[in-house]
Amino acid sequence: MLDKSGVQFIGSTGKAAGINICSLCCSLLTKRKIPQMALANDLYHGSLPEQFADLTLVEEKVCALYCITAHVTRLFQSSDPTQPRVFHGNTCTHEMNTVSMASVLPCTPTDVNGFLSVVFIGPEKFNPNRMGSLFRVRRQKIWSFLVWLHHHNALYANIPLDYSIMSLYPEDGPIPGLVECVVENHELSVDVVFGEETAGFSEHPVMMLADGAADLLGEQTIMVEKIGMLDPESNKLTGRSFVASAIRNLLPKDAADIQPDLVIHHNGRPVPEYNNPCFFPGLYPTLFPYGLGGFEIKSRPTALSFKQQAKYFLSVSNRAFHYHNSFIFVLQNILQHRQAHLQTHFTVGKSNFKSVARQLTTVSPVLLQCLALKLELEHKLVNPTNEERNALRLLQQVNTMSACIPGSQASKIFVRNEIHNDYGYFGLPHIFFTFNPSPAHSPVFQVMFGDTTVDLSKRFPMMPCGRERALRLAQDPVATTDFFEFSFRCLFHHLFRWDFDTRCSTASGGILSFV
Repeated sequence: MLDKSGVQFIGSTGKAAGINICSLCCSLLTKRKIPQMALANDLYHGSLPEQFADLTLVEEKVCALYCITAHVTRLFQSSDPTQPRVFHGNTCTHEMNTVSMASVLPCTPTDVNGFLSVVFIGPEKFNPNRMGSLFRVRRQKIWSFLVWLHHHNALYANIPLDYSIMSLYPEDGPIPGLVECVVENHELSVDVVFGEETAGFSEHPVMMLADGAADLLGEQTIMVEKIGMLDPESNKLTGRSFVASAIRNLLPKDAADIQPDLVIHHNGRPVPEYNNPCFFPGLYPTLFPYGLGGFEIKSRPTALSFKQQAKYFLSVSNRAFHYHNSFIFVLQNILQHRQAHLQTHFTVGKSNFKSVARQLTTVSPVLLQCLALKLELEHKLVNPTNEERNALRLLQQVNTMSACIPGSQASKIFVRNEIHNDYGYFGLPHIFFTFNPSPAHSPVFQVMFGDTTVDLSKRFPMMPCGRERALRLAQDPVATTDFFEFSFRCLFHHLFRWDFDTRCSTASGGILSFV
C-alpha cells in the first residue's frame, strides 16, 4: 500500500518509475518489518471523495457521531465604508463534554446551534447570508454525505438515517437559528478594539486584506483565524482522577499498562477519549471518511504512540488535517491530559518515609488496580473492603503531585527559575535579542503552504498579493508553526553556530563566539 504522492511516474504515461523512501523505512523493510509510518501499519485513513471536498465545519457537525467542541466566532466588519463586505476575526475552539454516540442522524439545527456562538462587532447589523461558507449548510450535500458514509464507513453502518430531519435545513444557506446565537455590538470602534487585541511588533495580517481588493469585483472577503482553548493546568481532570493516576503509577511496569486508560466522565453514558480507535473517526468524518486510521489500534503490526501518530497526520501530503478548525486543538488537549495522567506521583514527608514505604510494599498490584478503578468510576467508595480501607488510610499520609505540563503555570515557573539560576552563574546578559519572523512577507512560508509558483532560487521571488497571503496564514496555522521553527533553527545554526543535538555551539563558534 503506497501513497500516490510518494510514487515517481514516467511523464503522463501513468507508469511507476520508482518510489521515495527514507533510509529508516528501507532498513526495516529489508528486515521484513513494517515501518511505523507505513500505511499498512493501520494508518490508511482514506481520501474524501471530490464531491464532498467543500463540506463546511457546520455540515460536518451535522453528520458527526460525537461532538466534543464548541466554536465561538468573533467577527469584525470592516470600518471602511468602501469595503462593507470584508469581515475578519477568529473562531475559538472550546473543548466540551464528550457526548455519547448519536442514535440517529442527521443532527437537528437546534443540536448544532448549541455548539455555535457568534460575537459580531461592526457598524451594520449581522446578516448570516453575507457570511459566505462560514455557517453554510446544504440540504442535499449533507444527505448525500450521510448516505455515502452509511455505505462506506463501518461506524455509520448501524446508525439510522432520518430524512425527515433534512426538511429543517435550507437548500443552500446559513444554518437555521443562527441569529439567536449572535451577540452584536454596533457602538464599539472596530479599529480601536481590534488594534488593542492584536498589538505587537508588526502589523496584523488583516491589514493586508486591502491589497488586491480592487480585483474582487464586489466579492466578499472573510478572514477567520483558527485558535483554540487549551488546558495546560488540567482543570478538566477531577481530583480523584489524579489520585487514581498516582495509584497506577505505583504499580510495577509489568503489572500496569504504560498507556493512559483514564476515562473522563461527562454524562451517564460517557465515550472514552483514551484507547478508543473510533473516537477521532467519529468526531471528524471528513478526515477519516472510511472510519479507518484511528489512534491506538491494538491490532497494529508495529506499535505507534499517540504523539507519533499525531505528528504523522500533520506531516502527510493531505493538508486537510492542517486546515481543520479543531483537530489540532483537540489533539493538544488530549496530549496534555495524558502528560498530567502519566506524570502524577505521590510524595511523602521525610519523617514518615520509611514506615510508609514499608507498608506500601505489602499492598498487592491487583488491589491498587481495583482501588484506582473505583476512585475513577465512583464519586466516593461504597462499602470498601478491609484491604481497600487500609490502603486508603495509608495513602492519606502522602500527597498527590503532578509533573510540570508544557504551557502550565508550573512549567513557566520552572523555566523562569532556570533563567534566574543562569543569571546567578553567568551574570546578567549584555545583549538582548528579539526574533520575530513574519510568515506573511516570507516566500519560504508560501512554499511551505504549498505554492509551487514561488521560485526560491531568485533573489526577489514573485509573491501573491497581500490579501492572498493573509488568507493563507488564517487557513494553515500548522504551516505557520513549521515556518517559525524552521526560521529560528536556521538562525541559531547559521548565526550562532548552535548544534541542537549537542546543545552547544560548534567548535568554530558563531558571531558570539563559543556558547
